[in-house]
Amino acid sequence: MGLRIHKGRSYHGLSLNTDMDLSPFQRIHPCGSPGLEVTQVHTLCPDLSSESVAKELLDSLSIALGRPLHKGGS
Repeated sequence: MGLRIHKGRSYHGLSLNTDMDLSPFQRIHPCGSPGLEVTQVHTLCPDLSSESVAKELLDSLSIALGRPLHKGGS
């Protein structure tokens, strides 16, 4: 998650790298911060699948935002 304020404007974003080629990040300044290192879940926790990480993130964000996911039904 990143936040940058530049000339009175805010720039923000969320990136969750799970298992990918990180070389493009070597050509940019993530969050406007030169030298900032980028990593990925697979490097930190090689036993986790991208699918399980996505589910956990979605569940956690839903709860944090007060919008629990509906389980079944309409």
